[in-house]
Amino acid sequence: MNISSYDIIIVGAGLAGLCLALSIQHLPLKILLLDAKPEPRFTSHQNPEDIRAIALSIGSQQLLSQWGIWSTLENQACPIRQVHISDQGHFGISRIEAEDDHVPALGYVIPITQLIQTFQSEIPKQKKINLEIRRPQEVVALTSCSRVTTLTLKREDEMTMVQAPLILSADGQNSTLARLLKIKKTEKDYRQWAVVANIG
Repeated sequence: MNISSYDIIIVGAGLAGLCLALSIQHLPLKILLLDAKPEPRFTSHQNPEDIRAIALSIGSQQLLSQWGIWSTLENQACPIRQVHISDQGHFGISRIEAEDDHVPALGYVIPITQLIQTFQSEIPKQKKINLEIRRPQEVVALTSCSRVTTLTLKREDEMTMVQAPLILSADGQNSTLARLLKIKKTEKDYRQWAVVANIG
């Protein structure tokens, strides 16, 4: 079986993996981005299965601007102009205003589906990045030898192998790479809850 070689392999093409790919676009490297799920399809910029929104800090917005994709997202973003911080039953309160820092916003709230869709459409347009995207591709085995790690991938009944000196895990809480490497995780219950709602 032939093995395809890369400089970096990113496993997981969600927000973390897509951001990773964009953040290293300036490097003269051959990059492979893998994901076990097929590419999501969107209708009118929305995915009915995922109606979550995400709050981006002003620093994240500036990064997206540097990457050349904020102009595509700007019309879908709601600015955060005030932040109120308090702890019920405890002394003290803090209010942060965008005006006080002389910035248009402290951050922005944007639908996650819009962010992912923009990443997916804009990454292929980046001329600087030598990126290949394969999906759906499930990682089923991992072996390390010398300074190279080899991944065995499965798509339906077809098996392929890829390798790179650096593998980056961005495949979420139930990470396949973490399981294959037997990396243990620790969970702690803080007994705190949050209520999140979309108000139309």
